[in-house]
Amino acid sequence: MFREHKETPNGSQTKLMVQTREAMAGMVVAYNGRPLNRDERQGEYGRMQRFIDDPAELERKRRKEKDDSERVRSILKAMPDAFLYQYDGTDTGKPGIGRPGNPLVRLKFSPNPKYDPPTRVEQVLTGMQGIVLIDPRPPGSRRSFPRRPN
Repeated sequence: MFREHKETPNGSQTKLMVQTREAMAGMVVAYNGRPLNRDERQGEYGRMQRFIDDPAELERKRRKEKDDSERVRSILKAMPDAFLYQYDGTDTGKPGIGRPGNPLVRLKFSPNPKYDPPTRVEQVLTGMQGIVLIDPRPPGSRRSFPRRPN
């Protein structure tokens, strides 16, 4: 179980997410930091009840989750080859980005001109650039922060 928070130009949405044996279940619990009112909560309960009452709807959701998961896995697997990375210093984790207070390695990335995407799914990587933050320590680790590479 975890909480998912999305911010868009139109506002924010907070969901409570639970992985079940059947599929990932999510229920909106707040809009723009405001808990749902009674009507909004009833609407969420009704949306979730659809999956309970309609096995075909649940199967469509399962199939979509599986397809999404495969796309994400394919993109993540391609990232080492699709981008060129450059050390760009460090940041400190804060709520929603790493573990608060933990040091993070910041890497700039840009498209690798030699990368030839094997499928359309990976094609999206050829136009991306940005920064990625990495917590180099395993969960629960208290070891010191690694030195900057030469």
